[in-house]
Amino acid sequence: MQFHRTLRKSIIAVLLVTALTACKVVKAQNAQGASTSGSASADNPRPTNSAHDFVLSLQQALRRGDRSWVIGMTRFPVTVGEINTRGEINTSLDKGKEEYLRAHQKITWDQATYTRDYDKVWNPQTVKAVMDENADHVTWEPGALAENIGCGEVWFRKAKDGSFRIAEFDISLYRIAGMSLQDCYGVRAFVKNLQTAVADNRRNQIAGMLKYPLRYHGAHKTIILHGARETLHNYDLIFSPRLRRAIAKQQIWDLGAMADGVSIGYGFIWISDPSQKGQFKITSIFEPAIDE
Repeated sequence: MQFHRTLRKSIIAVLLVTALTACKVVKAQNAQGASTSGSASADNPRPTNSAHDFVLSLQQALRRGDRSWVIGMTRFPVTVGEINTRGEINTSLDKGKEEYLRAHQKITWDQATYTRDYDKVWNPQTVKAVMDENADHVTWEPGALAENIGCGEVWFRKAKDGSFRIAEFDISLYRIAGMSLQDCYGVRAFVKNLQTAVADNRRNQIAGMLKYPLRYHGAHKTIILHGARETLHNYDLIFSPRLRRAIAKQQIWDLGAMADGVSIGYGFIWISDPSQKGQFKITSIFEPAIDE
C-alpha cells in the first residue's frame, strides 16, 4: 500500500515537472514569435496588398538602407529602361519622338544582375523620387496594370497573391508623348508656372507660353492664333473663368499624356516639346464644356 502511494506521488511529481517545462517552452516560443513578428512589421518592410502601404514600406526600406528587403519587394525578371542613357539625355534626344523611343529600349535583369548592379537602379535620383513620393497620391484603380512612383523611376505591379512588387525602373511616365524622365519634371514645372501666371493674371507671360500658330477650339467657334498680340486681344475669350478654374484645379502629379503631348484636365490644354531641344509650349486649347 505504501509502495503504491509512493509511486503515485512520483508519477504526479513527474507530470507536474513535465507540465511546467512545457509551459516554459510555449511561453518562450510565443515570446520569440512576438519578437519576430514585431521585427518584421517595424524593421523589415514587406510587400503589402495596398499600393499606399507598399510605397510607405519601400520608403522605410530605403531609409534603413536594407537592400535585402528592397530586393524582396521586386519581381523578376525586372525591366530597366532609361537608366543606360540617362547621362546622355541632354544631348541625344533632339531627333524626335521615334528616335527617343528607339534610343531607350528596355532590357530585363534577373535577380543576380539586379543584386550585383543594385546601385545602378537605386541611384540618388531614383531614391529621391521614391522618398519624395506622397503615398496618398498613389492609388490602384480597378483594372490597372501598373502604377508609378515619381516620374516613372519605379513602376510596380500586382502579383497573383494580391501583393505588389517592383516590376520596372526608369520608364518615363510620359514616354508615349516622347518625353524623358527629365522632361516629366520639366513639364510639371511648366504647368506650375502656368498656374501661377494665370492666378496672377500675367497675360504677357502666358501669351509667351503658347506655340504659334495655335488653334483654340471654343464652344461656338475655332480661332487660329498667329502670335502673342492675337492671344492678348482674345485673352478673355480663350482663358475663360471655366478654363482658369480647370488650370487651378490641376494636380501636378496627375497630368494626362498621349502621343500629342501632356494635357491639363480632360485635354483642355495640350503641352508638347522637348526632348530635349527648345522649351515646352502650349500647342492647343479647348474650352471646357462644363466645370470638372
